[in-house]
Amino acid sequence: MVVRADLDAEHAVTARDLLLAMPVRLSAPRTLFVRAWELAAELDRPQVYDCFYLATAELLGTELWTADERFYNAAAGRSHQRIRLLRMFSDDGSARD
Repeated sequence: MVVRADLDAEHAVTARDLLLAMPVRLSAPRTLFVRAWELAAELDRPQVYDCFYLATAELLGTELWTADERFYNAAAGRSHQRIRLLRMFSDDGSARD
């Protein structure tokens, strides 16, 4: 909604914080939700779900491999070193030209 300008960022953060304050048991750390939200804003992503994958990779200290070129371009263009594009690697793990 923020990307589409249906809701300003301040109100969106307030809504997110209210949601996280609800008595709902989450199976992931709350910091993951906050980081995914930050990444979505930073990368101008209209949906947060893509950013949960990148936030999880950060949390686990691992790489994120994706076939989603638009997401890859948005994240790699912002110096996110944990993201890799599947089509750029061959079966043996070496980079393709």
